[in-house]
Amino acid sequence: MKQKVVSIGDINVANDLPFVLFGGMNVLESRDLAMRICEHYVTVTQKLGHSVCV
Repeated sequence: MKQKVVSIGDINVANDLPFVLFGGMNVLESRDLAMRICEHYVTVTQKLGHSVCV
């Protein structure tokens, strides 16, 4: 079976490609909280060498 690749911006997602974290909040409380969460996602995924789509 041929693997399908989905592109989101410059990030490619497929079963045979490196892990990508898709993250977000269930309820958007405030812009400040959203930015802090996004910054944390980016920090953690960079340390792990993964891509992130927020």
